[in-house]
Amino acid sequence: MQYHDYIRYMDSEEMYIHISNEAILQKEVIRPILLVSHNLSITGAPIALLDLTRVLMKNGYQAFVVSLVDGDILEAFLRHDAVVLVYSGRSINVEWLKKAVSIFPAIVVNTLVLAPLVRILAPVGKKIFWWIHESEYLFLELDYVDIPEIPSLHILAASPKVSKSICDHMGKQSYILNVMVNDYHPENKLLQKDDTIHFFWGGFINFNKMPELLLRAVLELPEIYRKRADFTFCGDGVDIERTGLIKNCADEFSNIYYLPTLPHQEFIDLMDRMDVVVVCSKEETTSLVAVEGLMLEKIVICSDGCGVADYLKDGINSFMFAAGDHSQLCQKIKYVVDQFDRLKAVKKAGRKIYERYYTEEAFEKQVLHFFGGQSDLS
Repeated sequence: MQYHDYIRYMDSEEMYIHISNEAILQKEVIRPILLVSHNLSITGAPIALLDLTRVLMKNGYQAFVVSLVDGDILEAFLRHDAVVLVYSGRSINVEWLKKAVSIFPAIVVNTLVLAPLVRILAPVGKKIFWWIHESEYLFLELDYVDIPEIPSLHILAASPKVSKSICDHMGKQSYILNVMVNDYHPENKLLQKDDTIHFFWGGFINFNKMPELLLRAVLELPEIYRKRADFTFCGDGVDIERTGLIKNCADEFSNIYYLPTLPHQEFIDLMDRMDVVVVCSKEETTSLVAVEGLMLEKIVICSDGCGVADYLKDGINSFMFAAGDHSQLCQKIKYVVDQFDRLKAVKKAGRKIYERYYTEEAFEKQVLHFFGGQSDLS
């Protein structure tokens, strides 16, 4: 079938079809794959699906992406020559969906949220890859029961932590497909360092990221440590109370700074000017900020509630503390300040964790393990 045949076959009154201007409609589609997303917002799971789409396209697939909700990341899918279909109805048309998937040998369903679609698609008999990204607390809120046990359904977990949640709550085996983090190169390299050790916290300000934990740890530091270090917070959020607390501390203490959310390249540039990246999260499936810290060869102090912690070793490639324990975090800060000039090996070992698990090359290797590549186009 040709490109335009797939588009005509999937067309319906309830779909908005988006195609790249460079698309060759008469091109033969050698290896079609359907990817289903709950939305196209510029957030973690849709970004991960974009990365997966790009790698699949690079390796001989033609991607057709169906989303239940439109969003700003749509243009990025089009730049990589994916066909994007956005559903306009209030609920998915089951008969249309069953018809649409019948022409695809493989389907990717993204996130736990789309469990109802997995129930519908699983009996169709196609090869289905269900890529789950959610934190454990969402397994307590979302509906994922009655998923059929069939050989054609392959559950992928976005981190070892997610894999454990799938086992604990769903009683199912999964295979790890870590997300990837681009190897960003800072544009504004800092040419000269001062004597202060700069700590950095970045992210969405909410109950789960727990920025107040770092504030409590800082206030617990003896004066001698406060004089040798400063602490920059960068982020926004709907949590007015926590945001206000950070701003108030920044106004009151000369070694605490606050910046609102920055564009990603500026965020990376800022992080590169820091010495230590602190991640306080109660629970995260990975923690991209921690991975970016490892990428930039920073000292990373990370809570054990983050998925990346499965690959970290305290004092070897990072420093770890129990999620929610500000006193432990305070001790790690003190140790890093005391030993900072002796921690080059920790920084280099942290970079190796990034290279092994989170680069585009590592991601592509994982993808080809599950999906196959140019050499397998049948």
